[in-house]
Amino acid sequence: MNDGKGKVSRFAVSVACAGLLAATLTGCGGGQQPPPNDPSDPPLDSGGGEATPASSAKVREGMDAIEAQDFATAKAALMEAQAADPGDPQATYYLGVAHEGLGELDEAQAQYEKALELDPNLIEAAINLSGMLIDKDEGEAAVKVVEAALPKAPDDKNLLMNHALALELAGDTDGAVAAYAKVVEKSPDDVQLRLAYVQVLAAAGKADAAKAQIAKLGEISDPKLARALAQVELKLEMLDECVALLDGVIAKQATPDLHLSRATCRLAKKDTKGAESDYRASTKLDPNFAPGYFYLGLLLKQAGKKQDAKKAFEKVVEVAGAGSRPAEEAKKQLEQL
Repeated sequence: MNDGKGKVSRFAVSVACAGLLAATLTGCGGGQQPPPNDPSDPPLDSGGGEATPASSAKVREGMDAIEAQDFATAKAALMEAQAADPGDPQATYYLGVAHEGLGELDEAQAQYEKALELDPNLIEAAINLSGMLIDKDEGEAAVKVVEAALPKAPDDKNLLMNHALALELAGDTDGAVAAYAKVVEKSPDDVQLRLAYVQVLAAAGKADAAKAQIAKLGEISDPKLARALAQVELKLEMLDECVALLDGVIAKQATPDLHLSRATCRLAKKDTKGAESDYRASTKLDPNFAPGYFYLGLLLKQAGKKQDAKKAFEKVVEVAGAGSRPAEEAKKQLEQL
């Protein structure tokens, strides 16, 4: 979603799930989600920090309406502006913003493409267009858009971020690693951004580099970021660090998902008692938390405690509801018992 300022950045730390059924049971996972945009970003930044004046009164009207999140009014004004001057890149670009604000994504994409045809130096259009392509999983197309714009604005953070995301989506691991490094260099204090870099390094098998970046993260208190980092530390076999990280966050803000993540780290350390404790704690925090019961059932089943395991799986069926995938998976376990 556009904030009306002409800058759209799509970025999220991917939170990998704790185990076999977590994606279905908890709905956790990544997905490109736009963070709040910087309200200081001026529309159509000229590069010197000042906004480019509106090209016409109707464009100004459309820009003001976008600022007010009144995208329908903006669309009407900007269509008039575009009809009056089809060669005006501002009218075309902001019409794209209005379309995107209304959820008319195909129309928005067409306007961004046209705006870049009219003015290849319109960086905001490249940012928004590449972001839309990333959202559509069209990584290679997004790479082309970004790389055409980067020579004109090599230090634009949003453009650099979209470059990293597009390269990652296109499967260019080495390119994505290099692109993330550039973004982190521009924003060294952005914890979420550095964590995304850590994830990419770990996925690329660059364990030492990932560990070096983890050391620069400092204290993580946000539960979502803590779970994401814990998943990376698990992959890198930093098991003590994984447990210690989650110990600290749980002490301040316990959630069922955090207990589920710590249980995974504890299991990797072969601490089955600790894992069982976490599973039980997750269901105590939320008596309807199906993943806690399911993984508790698996652990008890493995330990030969069939009756206790049966109770746990029956609880999954009860809280998840008949016909749901978690309930069906729990029924399979019950049949095996």
